[in-house]
Amino acid sequence: MADSKKKKESEIPIIKEQEQIENLLKKYKEKEKTEEPPKERFDFKTREFKEFERAYFEAQVPRTFFEKACRFAGNHLKIGI
Repeated sequence: MADSKKKKESEIPIIKEQEQIENLLKKYKEKEKTEEPPKERFDFKTREFKEFERAYFEAQVPRTFFEKACRFAGNHLKIGI
């Protein structure tokens, strides 16, 4: 019987610590939900990179019928080298 009292007494501080940790986690999770992300985002791009980016993404869009047909065929016809 003395052993069971010792076990209960030793378990109580651990349970209290776990409850404190759970309370802290709940508190910070609620705090994360209420905080809004910053609205301003700094966009540091050089003029050269912006030109490259524009040219690169424009090149990805097929313009002529031939380019569209090639892209369609490449997506649907699988030919090994």
